[in-house]
Amino acid sequence: MTVSATATAKDAVSAPEADTGTDTASAPAGRGPKAPADPARFIFPAIVATLMSFLMSGIITGVNLGITAAFPRQWLEAWALALPVALVAILFVAPVARRLTAAIVTRIEAGRVSR
Repeated sequence: MTVSATATAKDAVSAPEADTGTDTASAPAGRGPKAPADPARFIFPAIVATLMSFLMSGIITGVNLGITAAFPRQWLEAWALALPVALVAILFVAPVARRLTAAIVTRIEAGRVSR
């Protein structure tokens, strides 16, 4: 049994499937009602961007300015700048990361098969 190298964010988040009431299984390929977008596709990257920008802005603020009484305010100011940048950046970075991951996993799996 192999795992697909093109796993989505939904696969990384173990959320229960929601019944959308749209039956696309009976429609011919490429036709019929379009399935609604999976919310995990947007929620997972937003959570990752939020947590990463929070941690990185805090670490960089602490290293550059030191841990003083003004640190919490300076950290939140840095995070207010970093968060929108991270949210926009992940929209461009995530598809590239998915393709690179798929290519690496494909090579790893090919190496296992040829041995």
